[in-house]
Amino acid sequence: MVVFDISILNIRGDLKSLLTNAATRIVVLWAEPIYRFLILQKALDSNVVDPYFTWILSGSVPLNSLNETFYQNLIGMFLIEPAVESVVNAPINATLLNAAYSIWQQYEPESFPGSMNVDNYALFVFDATWTLIQSLQQVCASKINISSLHLSSIGSSYCFDRRFIHSKLLLDAVSRTEFLGVSGPIQFSVNVTDRITGLYYSAKNAQSSSNGLSFVSVLEYSHPGDWRIPTKENVIICPGNSLTQPIGGALLKGVNLRIDVIGSVPFTIVEKVIDVSGQSTIEYSGYVHDLIELLQNKMEFIPTIELAPSNQTYNGLVRAVRNEREDNEALQNQSILPQVILHVWYSFGNIVGYGVEFHTNTAARRLLTAGLYILSLILVASYTANLASELTIAKSKAIISGIDDIKNGKIPFNRIGILVDSAPEEYYLREISNGARNYYPLQSLNDLYLSLLINMIDAAFWDSGTIEYVTNNIYCNLTIIGNDFDKSVFARSEIRHRGVQYIIDSVIQALLENPDRRYIYVEMAFFWRWWNQQSDDIHNTVRQLVNEGRLEFISGGWSMHDEGATHYNSIIDQHSLGAEFLRDQFGDCARPKIGWQIDPFGHSREVASLFAQQENGSNVNVFYSTPSCYLYALNKANKQWTSKTDDFFPYATHSHGFWTGYFTSRATFKGYERYSNNILQVTRQLNAFSQSNRRNTIFYLSEAMGVVQHHDAISGTERQHVADDYVQQLSYGIERTVDVINDAYNKLLLKEGQTLPVARQFLCSLSNISECLPIEGQDQFTLTLWNPTIHPVTIHPHVPVTREYLIRDPMGNLVSAEYLPISDMTKTIPGRISTAQNQYIFKALLPALGYNTCYFEARSFPSNSSEGFQASGAYMFRPWSSHAQPVSSQRIINCTKTKIVQSAFIVFNEWATQQITLYPEALFVEIEWTLGPIPVDDGIGKEIIIRYDTNINSASKYYTDANGREVLERIRDYRPTWNYSSDEPISGNYYPINSRIWIRDNQSQLTILTDRSEGGGSMHDGSIEIMLHRRILYTDGISLNEPLNETAYSKGLVVRGRHHLFVEPPTNSARMHRIGAQQLFMYPLTTYSLPDTSSYTNYSMSYRQTWSALSDTMPLNVHLLTFDQLSPEEYLVRLEHYFELNEDEIYSQPVTIDLQVLFATMGTIVNVQELILSANLPLSDLHRLEWITNNGESSYVDMSSKFDID
Repeated sequence: MVVFDISILNIRGDLKSLLTNAATRIVVLWAEPIYRFLILQKALDSNVVDPYFTWILSGSVPLNSLNETFYQNLIGMFLIEPAVESVVNAPINATLLNAAYSIWQQYEPESFPGSMNVDNYALFVFDATWTLIQSLQQVCASKINISSLHLSSIGSSYCFDRRFIHSKLLLDAVSRTEFLGVSGPIQFSVNVTDRITGLYYSAKNAQSSSNGLSFVSVLEYSHPGDWRIPTKENVIICPGNSLTQPIGGALLKGVNLRIDVIGSVPFTIVEKVIDVSGQSTIEYSGYVHDLIELLQNKMEFIPTIELAPSNQTYNGLVRAVRNEREDNEALQNQSILPQVILHVWYSFGNIVGYGVEFHTNTAARRLLTAGLYILSLILVASYTANLASELTIAKSKAIISGIDDIKNGKIPFNRIGILVDSAPEEYYLREISNGARNYYPLQSLNDLYLSLLINMIDAAFWDSGTIEYVTNNIYCNLTIIGNDFDKSVFARSEIRHRGVQYIIDSVIQALLENPDRRYIYVEMAFFWRWWNQQSDDIHNTVRQLVNEGRLEFISGGWSMHDEGATHYNSIIDQHSLGAEFLRDQFGDCARPKIGWQIDPFGHSREVASLFAQQENGSNVNVFYSTPSCYLYALNKANKQWTSKTDDFFPYATHSHGFWTGYFTSRATFKGYERYSNNILQVTRQLNAFSQSNRRNTIFYLSEAMGVVQHHDAISGTERQHVADDYVQQLSYGIERTVDVINDAYNKLLLKEGQTLPVARQFLCSLSNISECLPIEGQDQFTLTLWNPTIHPVTIHPHVPVTREYLIRDPMGNLVSAEYLPISDMTKTIPGRISTAQNQYIFKALLPALGYNTCYFEARSFPSNSSEGFQASGAYMFRPWSSHAQPVSSQRIINCTKTKIVQSAFIVFNEWATQQITLYPEALFVEIEWTLGPIPVDDGIGKEIIIRYDTNINSASKYYTDANGREVLERIRDYRPTWNYSSDEPISGNYYPINSRIWIRDNQSQLTILTDRSEGGGSMHDGSIEIMLHRRILYTDGISLNEPLNETAYSKGLVVRGRHHLFVEPPTNSARMHRIGAQQLFMYPLTTYSLPDTSSYTNYSMSYRQTWSALSDTMPLNVHLLTFDQLSPEEYLVRLEHYFELNEDEIYSQPVTIDLQVLFATMGTIVNVQELILSANLPLSDLHRLEWITNNGESSYVDMSSKFDID
């Protein structure tokens, strides 16, 4: 089977190879009308529409829209489609049809194509719906007390086992229903699952005519009956413009076929029947059984139907059929299957690394071998590809709670460690044992630590005022923990005045004075600054402390990142930045072994998963009294631990104090952080593919992004001048990356042999408010779009201009673009100084991991285009009322409809607008909102939300993502692990939305993708609410005594953002939101240039206008997370399989890729080393602690490498 993937508008795999290696030469094209043309075009381009292949289409295609040079290839193609009775001169219900058309035009006139253009499928759907309506009326009108029939159902599946409680009555009514429909007579029977009469098909043949190519009718089918020649007889033209029919087809007449079926109502209905003698047999019915009988009658094979195991999947069944071909012995010499099966087996053999020379000469052995290797591949993928979640350990009940438990003998006395000749010994003899030396004697403090950690004793205590007597979980552990407090980003500009650098100075001195002291350090941002100011002697001293384990780095990220407003891509980056610094300066001894997140405002499940893949590991020195030592001690206790599978959101400090406001606080800053990350990822890729080796220049933006991930940065809970500093740091980093971008394009744009200078590329960072000053009034300029994903994408750029232009694509063709006015709301945004009144919108198809350049050339002529009270603050969200108020009771709507874009621009008032946009073939609706300056003249702060209301029966459930990756189920007014009392019905149901939120029922799912981190939830069934902007005039008592009142140009801040909205069946939703969220996050980067060329012709002679790093398509479920040049011939690559387990039938499956194909433009790969997620340790060297849950599950994951280097 060949698959056309609608998300990338391409064939999965190489079409020519797939077809030429298949045993059959008959190709059935079954696709929706919108995709048939694209598929056929690709087939023509691949030269597989020729005399050697017979193509059969399931629906019509406008043949004359294809290039005339292909007409000879198209002749002989067949079209088989269902027909209504009017096509074959049979009666239809014209009155009902006209009534249906009238209703259609009344309620949805914009989609009515005209009575002559209605697809036959629409007529069948109408008759099916009308049948159901009449059948329900019959049942509901009966005397049986089943008034709730039309509302009551059983089963919760999203597929076909959800049915009416009285389904038999309904089916009986359907079988009795007879009427003349719009497609012909409707009549059913209890013995079959299709219509008794009224089935008609038309077979048409592509033939040459005076008007080019057209489909002419050559056969008609009427049921009951057979194929017949139509009234107007036409000769059948075969592929190759020949009258000779193809021969040599395999026959199945008399062949025994074993057919496996999967039980699924109504496709395959399985019933056990007991005869009069008590013998039981299995009987099958349903659509599949009817199909088998129909095929059997036509092809005369002998079927043996077997029921597949209940746990068998469709894909598994297909694989089993392929690998079990020898069981259908009669097929071995037929020409239908063997070549396909050998090809599949050969491919599989190469995937698992053993080639095709297996000692598996029977079907059973092959199946067993396949199962074992597939299992191993899945296990490996669960770690390396899926970023598998680790168990989150929750504390269990402590055995002892204090000194009284020891006095009462809760721990055996010989399991209590006492340091001999010490003050604690005197206390123990006097207060506990009455002079008896029944304790476990210890000779030193190190002896105390070691005895606790190796489980020689259960408890010990010491009389120093600096040590805490800690009881935890099931054993006590005596632990000294010194924690750094540099707050490197909390108030960066204040650090210089507070002298935080002296903390590290004094710590180093204190460690040198006493060898028993230990200290932990977490955030590398400030330590890196301190380190760069120290002498070589201090460097050597600190390295010695690290090697001795007295100074330990834990977590080791650039900052202690937030967990509610961060994206997993940036979390990984900032941890890698810190890990790289530690590795370069201190070696492996400094590698962090545990995560340390003690200050963020809630904890995310995805962060636990990420930590599990980069830290928490190996070679812990048990003498060190640090968090690592403590964790090691708990692990050695060999006890079972409770696991927690949800997260710790929302965080609250009291019944009315939910910290859910920071999910949205400083919305512009959150948006700028996403934009900065986009530039960072693209710059890394450009630097690597151009081999510019400018990583040190990129560091400025990497460092700024690492700082911004801090829990008092991206959260928006910092003071205003500190937020300004973050933006300045990001801006400076972006400014430096522009040099790297230009270095790269200097190499990638210029054609071979050309020596002309390349015009400098520049960013237009204010294009989101339709401002790009450098291109205003220019005679020509270029727009270059870099796609950072490994899949082709389609976008619609918006280019603000002050004059009209001709736009040429990379092939030199004129681009169809819309010249539309910029909204008045946009033109009046404070700070906008552009004179552009209009913008161009056009469709751009970008190659995978590459660029396209569009050339803009000025027109020479005009065109005809048309207190006790908890207030909201930076951290907290507490609305005055549970009922949101509309921003306006009136609105003005301006609609635009062109071939490229349809939009509705809604003006609520002078500070709130919304634009709803549809693009042709786009799978989502784009909602762009613009808010601000929020008025506060009334002395009242405001928090602005957007609400999407539907008729989806969401049953109090909604789903939000964790840091852009995992998705967690939320239930209104409920917490999975504790009893929750709802004191705040709104803010208590807000959760962080880093990239998506959805609601669903059995039929529909509404998914909303966000372009930045926001907060929201579902306050009512069928509804999603998202907070977009906040302007608060009072503090929440936590926010540094500063209200969240952001301003610019002496006015309140204006925020503009986007949502992408999908409505799909739940079974399709994962494919939509996974791909959509990734493309929105890794959006193509736009740069402009002002080339010194007088015309497009001159420009195209010297410069490449399209380029891709890939020589082949990549699997859609694989994402290039990181591509970073470490040295001239060394690169850091992170690939991820970003679909969750079992969320999509196709894309959740493990996948194999060829790195050499992915990076073919870089040269030949000579070595690959698999690292842990933070890229500071080979995966093979990681030895993680194993934990056992209270239900017996182990945290152990096999992390052995599966790379093959050829």
